[in-house]
Amino acid sequence: MKITNTLLLAAATFAAASTVNAQTVIDITGSTAGRSAVHNAIRTVLSNETFVYNGSSFNSAGKVLFKGDISGTPVIVRTSWSGSAAGVRDVAQNNSSVWFANTSIDTNSLNNTAVSMANNSANTVQDTAEIAYSDVFQSSTVYGTPSLTDDKAGIIPFKFYASADAPASVTNITSLQARTLFGAGYIPLAYFSGNSSDQGTYIYATGRDPESGTRITGMAEIGYGVFGAVQHYQPTVVSGAVTNVTLWPAGTYAEGNNGYTSGSGVKPVLEANGFVNGLGLISFTGSSDWSSVAKELTYNGVPYSADNVKEGKYTFWGYLHQMKHSSLSGTPNTFYGLLLTAVRADTSWLVKTTDMQVERASDGGLINPRY
Repeated sequence: MKITNTLLLAAATFAAASTVNAQTVIDITGSTAGRSAVHNAIRTVLSNETFVYNGSSFNSAGKVLFKGDISGTPVIVRTSWSGSAAGVRDVAQNNSSVWFANTSIDTNSLNNTAVSMANNSANTVQDTAEIAYSDVFQSSTVYGTPSLTDDKAGIIPFKFYASADAPASVTNITSLQARTLFGAGYIPLAYFSGNSSDQGTYIYATGRDPESGTRITGMAEIGYGVFGAVQHYQPTVVSGAVTNVTLWPAGTYAEGNNGYTSGSGVKPVLEANGFVNGLGLISFTGSSDWSSVAKELTYNGVPYSADNVKEGKYTFWGYLHQMKHSSLSGTPNTFYGLLLTAVRADTSWLVKTTDMQVERASDGGLINPRY
């Protein structure tokens, strides 16, 4: 059981805060890809639940603070989404992360609405997470030890997209084309059209940062390698059109190897018109960031459908993993089991784990029948 240790800034707040501090606090981090299902599952598990969130909507919120009961035991559950690899790292290594501080919000009167809060020390607290969600296996990250308990909670399908104004010749991408694209940062339009006149027109790669499970899944699927450095371009979008692309600036990662921290950053640049300026883009997103505006591509000649995933014909998918230390005990461990059941049952899954007729033992690995 973890008890919060928030510094009380004024004696007048002590009485109210001490009630909060008596509650079990369970922190959840990791992949943004499954957060909608997780947020809804938390509400299912908790009795008398209330919550506040920070973001444009409850399902896509970056941070949520829940209050409720588990079999009469009062708990506070906090989510803070950081990406798959980052979530695995922080749970495996017991790293401290940033959460809403319990005393920054009146948890006795949560109103199930958004709150606007600055991400500063007055509103947040450093604490360690008990549960991580990842859309990749732990072995696909550099944080392989200590080994975490890994339960498959859902199926996340992915799609490749080109810029919204992609020409008719751009309909499909193969794993070999994708390997060249992300390794070099661009490929000729002629690869798609077969026309020599398109040899001087390029399509540019963009995408997620190295901590992203979406990126890891994609690189594993195309056979590029989960730890390989890519060449991403950062587009500038003005009035719905890509007006410039530059190799992603160096920072935490080498030039070209960085990217967006969320699929919500990739989606709008794909929905812009890029080919009109000779700056067409290609990237991929998980199902929570699919677009009806960007041009959807088939993968290795196969279109996405739930049945194609279930039967093994469409291979660009991964598991959403729910992870913990094997030593987790008490109310947090009880919550873990209840949460896993609720996430698996969530009706928003395009494909549930129980629907799958095939399985794989690693990201991008062989797909084998379950029958």
